[in-house]
Amino acid sequence: MAGSKKDPTKLADAAIVGKVISDIKRGAPMNRGTLGKLSGGEPVLTFSTMHFDSTHRRATASYFLWCGMDCGRGQTLLPEKRGQDWAVAKVCSEFVM
Repeated sequence: MAGSKKDPTKLADAAIVGKVISDIKRGAPMNRGTLGKLSGGEPVLTFSTMHFDSTHRRATASYFLWCGMDCGRGQTLLPEKRGQDWAVAKVCSEFVM
């Protein structure tokens, strides 16, 4: 279909994934050149799995956004349950490109 966008829910084929893994192992920068192979050139947003303490009132989580060559942001957060809501208790690490 002409003019249609690539479906972002579809996984890249195995050959492209293999190339990206190879690029990362050799130290290629995590930019649109590398991640764009998986996303079709679109920005990439990733979220980690949340890991909870034994009380399930504290956790760790990370997110990363790569939006192009030398463009991105990410944080590792410590969310904490306060009453019925969650709030960020601490930002452990952060990067901005």
